[in-house]
Amino acid sequence: MSASAVEPGRRFAARVVRAVVVAIVLVGVGGAGVGPGPVPVGAQEPSGVGAERWAPVTTDPAAPPEVAVSRFWIDPAPPADGSQASVVVDLASAAGPGGPPWRVSVSVGDPLGVRTRVSAVAVDQTVSGLVERGDGVRWDELGPGTVAVGDGGRVTVEVPLDEAGADAVVWVQVEATVDGASVTSTSSWFALVDLLGTRPGPALGVAPVAAVVADGDAGPVSLPGPRPTLAVVGRGLEVVTTDPVPLDVGGVGVAGVVDTVLVTRDSDDGGARTDRVEIDRGTGEVRLVPADGEVVVAEPGTSPWLVSGPSPTDPGAPATVTFDVEALDVALGGPVLERATTAVGVTRTVALDDGRALQAAGVVGTMAWFDTALVAAAPDADAETGAVREATATSTVLIALVALVVVALVAVVVLARRRRRRGGRDRAAEPSAARASGAGRAPASGAGVGEGPDPLAALFAEVDELSARVDRLTGPDPGPGPDAEPSAGPGPGSEPDPGGGGGVEPGR
Repeated sequence: MSASAVEPGRRFAARVVRAVVVAIVLVGVGGAGVGPGPVPVGAQEPSGVGAERWAPVTTDPAAPPEVAVSRFWIDPAPPADGSQASVVVDLASAAGPGGPPWRVSVSVGDPLGVRTRVSAVAVDQTVSGLVERGDGVRWDELGPGTVAVGDGGRVTVEVPLDEAGADAVVWVQVEATVDGASVTSTSSWFALVDLLGTRPGPALGVAPVAAVVADGDAGPVSLPGPRPTLAVVGRGLEVVTTDPVPLDVGGVGVAGVVDTVLVTRDSDDGGARTDRVEIDRGTGEVRLVPADGEVVVAEPGTSPWLVSGPSPTDPGAPATVTFDVEALDVALGGPVLERATTAVGVTRTVALDDGRALQAAGVVGTMAWFDTALVAAAPDADAETGAVREATATSTVLIALVALVVVALVAVVVLARRRRRRGGRDRAAEPSAARASGAGRAPASGAGVGEGPDPLAALFAEVDELSARVDRLTGPDPGPGPDAEPSAGPGPGSEPDPGGGGGVEPGR
């Protein structure tokens, strides 16, 4: 059989192998780059957190309205890399800080150490931004900042967060000239993690620093932790403490600790109403303090709004105090506690033996935000299921590819063996044709003059080994099919069997 007769089979086998390899490469490349990847934490659409979480600032009654702050929040959600946040400050006066000069500053960091401060500074009717870093006494200017002044006493500043630590707090300071005198107002300190809404749970907590109330020295004072957190789970408000109450703060003994749940909602007169539920960690007493009613002390087992309280034998021990929202709604009176407009949070007040009282503030968030965050915080099971699903799909694809490879190789082997048998019959026919034409017998070496080694040898040497393996899997070779040419003995028009000695050359 000539080399040209072998080439079609070789080309066919090469095409099959190349097609299988290309398919595997394409599927592998596609599988590596196609499909939804993990969504980085914070990469979701901004949620308009001004209506979901905010820092309620208690206005100093002695502060002029020009420097009083009502609340501030982060809006919109910060970038996915957490590099900065847009802090919106609502001043108590719709007219803003008044005439220049004035400064509205947002600080992020440690109020007892280093912090970053971004200020909107008004001088001669011009407002500019300034970024500084320092310890409250010495400041290094880092460059201009991005600020905006809106209507209704609202100031927005872009605050970098790349230097903020895990326990970073946020606070606002307003400086203005009122009646010819320089006046400064400083808000409470709030945990950055709560303004961002990234505390695990989801939950909201209290700041790691507290202000000193009823004292000329306003603080801040570092508050031992862990501190209480608040979570909303269905109908339940859960105040969780994981450590006993502290015995001292800065070496001064603790006389009492009260954790307070704030319930803020719109009032009937269009304003805001804040009710409180106080948990006395010293006595175990739980008190309901409506904004417009008398204080009600919960009776264990008879107050439907108190599901579980502090330990009666050790009220300062770690515990989960749970309130029923619907029963609390009835007990408080007033407007219905709508989940979309009712915000809740927790604060901690610590009374010291020296007579001072420390107040640690907390961010409030709407119950609807808790509902949404609770769903968003529980994708682990779905992610695990998705990973299993993806792994199963990948395994299925790989199994299919392996099956395709096996089928292709079997097809190549079967085709090659069939062509080899036919090639053998063709080689046996060549001497007969030579005898009929009188060309004489072929050289004893089996190779024609000018011909190299049999071109089939290179192809079938490797196929033979695969063929033996395939035979073990598919059974013995059934031989030529019904459409194959008959292998008859010598006779008119028959071909001799090259391996069976069916023909005798002339001269023997």
